[in-house]
Amino acid sequence: MTKTAMKIIYHHRTRGEDAQGVHISELQTAWRAMGHELVEVSLGSRKQDAPAPKPGDARKGHSEGRGKLGSLIYEFLSFGYNIVGAFRLWQAVRKVKPAFIYERHSIHLVAGAVVSKFTGVPLVLEVNAPLAEEMSKQSGLVAQGFAEALEHWVIRNATRVVVVTDVLRQYYAKKGVDVSHFEVMHNGVDPARFNAQVSPLTVRDRHNLQGRCVVGFVGWVRQWHRLDLMIDALSSLPDRDNFAMLVVGDGPAVPALREQAERLGMGGNIVFAGPVRHADIPDHVAAMDITVLPSIPPYASPMKLFEYMALGKAVVVPDQPNLREIVHDGENGLCFPVGDYEAFAACVLRLAQDTALRARMGQGALRTIEENGHFWRCNAERVNRSLGLA
Repeated sequence: MTKTAMKIIYHHRTRGEDAQGVHISELQTAWRAMGHELVEVSLGSRKQDAPAPKPGDARKGHSEGRGKLGSLIYEFLSFGYNIVGAFRLWQAVRKVKPAFIYERHSIHLVAGAVVSKFTGVPLVLEVNAPLAEEMSKQSGLVAQGFAEALEHWVIRNATRVVVVTDVLRQYYAKKGVDVSHFEVMHNGVDPARFNAQVSPLTVRDRHNLQGRCVVGFVGWVRQWHRLDLMIDALSSLPDRDNFAMLVVGDGPAVPALREQAERLGMGGNIVFAGPVRHADIPDHVAAMDITVLPSIPPYASPMKLFEYMALGKAVVVPDQPNLREIVHDGENGLCFPVGDYEAFAACVLRLAQDTALRARMGQGALRTIEENGHFWRCNAERVNRSLGLA
C-alpha cells in the first residue's frame, strides 16, 4: 500500500470482455488491492470472469468493415458519447474529488481531457494503439483527419500519457507530438493466476494430451496467423503422435483448420478448445509446452505474450521492434522474420525436438516477467509514481 490511500476515477467507453476488458479490470483490481478507492465511470457495466461465448458467437463481434454509412453512424455516435461521458465524469469528479482521472482512450473520446481542463484534476491517458490510423485501415473512417486531430488534442492535454510500447511512443513522436510526458508501460499479468505452479493436468486429461509435446495458441484465429503451417509441420514428423496442437479461441480460420487436420489424419493431434473464460486461460496455457504468437500489430503489447511467459513457456514470436522490447532471441524465446511463416514453423519444430532448449527458453521467459515486474500491481504503482503520488 502507498503511504496515503487515494480516490481514483477510471473512465472508459469499453464494453468488451476480451483483452480490453481484462486490462481494465486487472488495473482497477490492482489499485484496490493497494488500498485505493476506485470509482468506475463507463458506458456500461462489465462482468468480471464472464462466461465464455459459444463457438461462433465471438465471430459476430468482429467486422472487417462497416461500409461508408455504417462508419458515418459509428463516428457520429462515438463523438456524441462525449456529451454524456463528460457530464457523468464531471458529476463523479465533484462527488469523489479524486487524486486523478485514469482514462482508457477510445476513438473520438475527449471527455476526460475536457473535464480535466475545467476541474484541474490530473488526467492519465492510456493509449493502446494509434486508433485513428488503425480504424481507418481496418473498418474505414470517413473523417480520419478529424479523428486524428481529436486524438492528438487529447494526448497534448493529458497530464501523463501511458503507452504500451516504446514503438507507440516513437509513432507519436514522428507525428510531431511532444512525448516528454509519455510513460511506456507494457501489459502485465496477475501473478496469483498466472504462475509456473498452475497445473496442466486437468486440461491435458480432458483433451488426451498426456505424454505429448503441445504447441499452443490463444486468441482470435485469423488466416494470416498461418496456423495451417503448424499443422503441416507437425504432420510431417515421423513421430507425430508424440505431438499435438492446442488452439484456445475462435475465429474465421477455425473451420478451414479443422478440415485440414482431418484431411491430414491429424484430427486426434489438433485440439480446438474453443473460446474460454479468461479465468480458465492459465490452465490451458499450463497444458502447453510451446506457445506461439504468429503475428501482431507493430505497436501492440499483446497480453497473451505476458501470460505465456509468466507460466514459464517457450515462446515463438515475429522479430519486430515492439516484441523485441520483451523477447530476446535465444534468451527467453525464439524470433522469426516477420511474415516468414516457414521460418515460424521451423522455430516451433526446433523447440518441439529439443527438450533442453524448451526448458531454457521457458526459464528465461519467467525471469523476464519477474525481473522486469510485468505485473498489474507494478503498473498501477508506476502510474502513481509518474504523478508523484507514491
